[in-house]
Amino acid sequence: MSKRNKQTKKTLNQNWDEISRRISNGETTTSVAKLFGVSRQALSARLKKKSGTVHTTANPSAKMLVMDIETSPFTAYSYNRWQVNISDAMRRDDNITILSFSYKWLGDKEVYYEENRNNCDKDILEKLSIVLNEADIVIGHNMQRFDTPMVNTRLVMNGLTPCKPYRIIDTLKIAKKHYRFEKNTLDWVARSLNCSRKLEHKAFPGMSIWIEMLHGNDEAWAENQEYNKQDVVVTEEIYEKMKAFTKPHISVIVGSGSNMKRCPTCGSTDIKQHGFYYTNVSKFQQYQCNDCNSFSRARKNLLPKEARENLLAPVAGI
Repeated sequence: MSKRNKQTKKTLNQNWDEISRRISNGETTTSVAKLFGVSRQALSARLKKKSGTVHTTANPSAKMLVMDIETSPFTAYSYNRWQVNISDAMRRDDNITILSFSYKWLGDKEVYYEENRNNCDKDILEKLSIVLNEADIVIGHNMQRFDTPMVNTRLVMNGLTPCKPYRIIDTLKIAKKHYRFEKNTLDWVARSLNCSRKLEHKAFPGMSIWIEMLHGNDEAWAENQEYNKQDVVVTEEIYEKMKAFTKPHISVIVGSGSNMKRCPTCGSTDIKQHGFYYTNVSKFQQYQCNDCNSFSRARKNLLPKEARENLLAPVAGI
């Protein structure tokens, strides 16, 4: 048994009476697991062992990774300070490389960190590929336009093979599409949702941290580690708060093999019927999740065949 699993078991054993009381009073396993610092999967497994049933089994099949990368800047020669267009001749012969990455598995407590202090980022990319190849879904802020293309670029430039396909949940895209925050930066969204905040570069503000890291400053690297890991924590928190409004959310239950109805957003079995969902020609049973509050629908059309045959569909205009 790993050290983390031993700690989880100890926490559940020491607090089981209080945990049971909270579950009996209607608190969700999501909130109780977070309160006691254990994963929802671990709490659900213990509930099943104790009672033979599971109140909620969030995320039963998809492995969901929360990730963030930090990259180096490139350098250039210039006579001017403002509004400079950097030509190829001005640019120094260096590449943007991956300096570090941090990640955690959704719902788990531990946050992992890897760093690269060399000009070549091949080794850290190989480590990152191992992690990405385990994931079914990857969550990140600006993941679709920055992290994933950057990782792909560095992989191909280092002669490495691509990672296995994974689906992306980009919290920046969610913020832009489904909300109207004053700004969509990670820190501003976190502040608006009363989540943990991004860390400031205290000892090395602005660009100085990247410069000092490239010069081998151990203090700068230590600050980057805290900063990188905190970004992952913040990203997970804002995702958890925003996911119920994400339409459509990627299904996390495909491939679970379960015969029970589950919330496609979080995997919980704690769902309730909530009216019906209509299209122009169909009617479906609608459900709401008691854990994450998102809505879903059944796949069976409730309209009888005769009603469907006599139902006219609107014609699209110009």
